[in-house]
Amino acid sequence: MGKLSERLRPNQLIGAIVALTLLAACTSNPKPQSDTPPPDESVYTIAQGPDLSAVWGTQGCDGTPGERYQKGCFGKILPWPGGTYVWNSNTGNKKIIPINTVLLPNGKVFTFGAGDDTFRFYPTEADIVNGGKISADLWDPLTGEHKPIDNTTTELFCSGQSALPDGRILIAGGHEGRLYTSSGPYLGSKDINLFDYQSNGWLSFPGRMAAFRWYPSSLALPSGEVLIIGGIDARASSNTPDPQLNNVEPLDIIEIWKVEGNTPSRRLLLNAPKRAYAHSQYPWLFIASNGKVFVAGQENRLVYLNTAGDGAWEDLVDGGMPRETPPSGYSTFVRNSGTATLYAPDKILVAGGSPGDGVTDYPVASALTIDLNLPGTPIVQSISPMNFPRRHHNATILPDGTVWVNGGTKGPGVNNQELENRVYDSELWNPDTRQWKLTAKAQKFRSYHSTSLLLPDGRVMTGGGGRCDGCAPQDDNADVEIYWPPYLFNPDGTLAQRPDITRYPTRVRYNQRFSVRVKGGVSKVTWLRLGSVTHSVNFDQRINALEFTSAGGDSYYVRTPANPNLAPPGFYMLFVVDGSGVPSTGRIIQIMP
Repeated sequence: MGKLSERLRPNQLIGAIVALTLLAACTSNPKPQSDTPPPDESVYTIAQGPDLSAVWGTQGCDGTPGERYQKGCFGKILPWPGGTYVWNSNTGNKKIIPINTVLLPNGKVFTFGAGDDTFRFYPTEADIVNGGKISADLWDPLTGEHKPIDNTTTELFCSGQSALPDGRILIAGGHEGRLYTSSGPYLGSKDINLFDYQSNGWLSFPGRMAAFRWYPSSLALPSGEVLIIGGIDARASSNTPDPQLNNVEPLDIIEIWKVEGNTPSRRLLLNAPKRAYAHSQYPWLFIASNGKVFVAGQENRLVYLNTAGDGAWEDLVDGGMPRETPPSGYSTFVRNSGTATLYAPDKILVAGGSPGDGVTDYPVASALTIDLNLPGTPIVQSISPMNFPRRHHNATILPDGTVWVNGGTKGPGVNNQELENRVYDSELWNPDTRQWKLTAKAQKFRSYHSTSLLLPDGRVMTGGGGRCDGCAPQDDNADVEIYWPPYLFNPDGTLAQRPDITRYPTRVRYNQRFSVRVKGGVSKVTWLRLGSVTHSVNFDQRINALEFTSAGGDSYYVRTPANPNLAPPGFYMLFVVDGSGVPSTGRIIQIMP
């Protein structure tokens, strides 16, 4: 018999090749592409988690064994160091107050507060000098070591910050002083600063924002860019318009920054001015699984922002989305200085806040959830209220998926510090039962300008408070307390035996199956983005429950989120939780764009 190509005409040959190809495809029966994760090209590391008993003596806490097991406990007061460029309060100290708090990829905590120029004032706009100085601090939660570092280009007081995919921190805006008198209106900053955790160095971009922003929000996007929105400034009505602004007020401009190496670029969402769509001061922003930015407050208007191209708003209120019923006597409901957090993909918890800033506007204990993941119109549901009304409090997602709330004031107005209005009790919200449980009492009043940050070892750092107009000097809290959650304790009050991730990758990609080795049981695998907090807002906080299967013995396969809408590129803490609800130490892993 001759060769097949010799026995068939050209058109017959083509048909035969196609048929053979189809036959091979049918008989090989490959898995669908969507079910095939990318190859595991990760670099693995082997390590043993820190033993918290080693820091119990210096950072541990009191309380009866039963109290520790049921409510957890707050550790000893840990003082923060002094700095070269720190606002000198009425007490005469030069201590750094952790008003802005960020967890870095090396496990250290980066904090800064108010700088030298916080209350500098200028008689006229012509006298304004851009720039300032501030001292920041790097703290190791395990060793307790501090390293103060200075920024000599910008006063970063009340700025917004988010992490880039490479772990550097982009800080938007800040403060340039006050206008007309020492008690006059505040001046924002146009500066963008970058902090590099590997070199402990600062980079101030020559390009500046479209507006002077004090109290802006920032958000890490699935694209690896950072969204910057809002803020206030005494010169808002007289800002010199950017040529690209198309006569839109500068503070209405929403901008997106991208950083490649040390080169920044900026684009403006000119078709989506902020205006009434987002609160001026630290609006609550979340990435939804559809890739859009959901604005959950602080105002009672719930909208999507599409950041593609020149931007577009999608008003869900007009689309039938239910809103909260305002308290009696109010036409609208604004949860000023409340808090909100993305406790699961497309699911948001909103708690507390005040319907206004007046002396008769009392904070509320009410809470609600917003579910963007259901078919049709997103659902807003009231849930059981907190045990206390709160304003200026913080919400922190824990490795087991619960949400811990601490601090705040229950008095009316802005920053009410009356003794009878101080809330020392903390509480825990369970998303499965949708109920609140009282937890331990803090030793210090943490309200306005306080922060709360999940640490890799499963504890929570709470710190700051003070440094404001009307703040009592004794409440300028240049210190922190560590909260030890109840999952860290046995019924007898001793530290629980924790599962330990002993082998894990340092970098992964989306929809990738990777392996881990775990000493101890595994009932849940979660990962949480490294936190970045100020003014009751954690810009980067989010959690994913990851799929996992046993690989035999002490090994498990874990699947990363499918796409960056579910987990924007950057650094996350990987936790395993055992059958008793005890979490491991979080292993910090980078997911690549």
